[in-house]
Amino acid sequence: MQFRPIGTLAGPFGVHGQVKVVPLTEFAERFAVGTRVRVGDLQTVIEGVAVHSGRLILKLEGLDTPEAVRELSGETVFGLVPERPELEPGEFLVSDLVGLNAVTPEGRSLGSVDEVLPFPAHDVLRIGELLVPAVKEFVVSVNLEAGTITIRLLEGMETEGS
Repeated sequence: MQFRPIGTLAGPFGVHGQVKVVPLTEFAERFAVGTRVRVGDLQTVIEGVAVHSGRLILKLEGLDTPEAVRELSGETVFGLVPERPELEPGEFLVSDLVGLNAVTPEGRSLGSVDEVLPFPAHDVLRIGELLVPAVKEFVVSVNLEAGTITIRLLEGMETEGS
């Protein structure tokens, strides 16, 4: 078992130390009550899980006030995960993609993948201000060993200054 990124703390929820979480995984079981997690230097356990207005809300042991949660906002939640699930060729975990250096087929750097946004039709990669559909027409290749993802852009996708 190892700690893997499972979410990002998005800020306090309520007055009892609950926290809004942006998931970095599609495996809901990684947020089960009793799961050991690490946030910064804090190692703790998930005490409670809820969904409110489509947002994941966690209660972490030892975080009992909104102020305590606010100090950790933006931090990555690492969950103790048994092992990497079996994936089909061309499938990747969200945690595999976040942090990869995005480049064009010509080798120009676009920045790193900041997050993967889930949408009903397909996921979308956020690379700085640039939003790229995570589909084969735009994602040419992913090389985890090299830490790169090659992105084919259409004319007009980049805004001035990107």
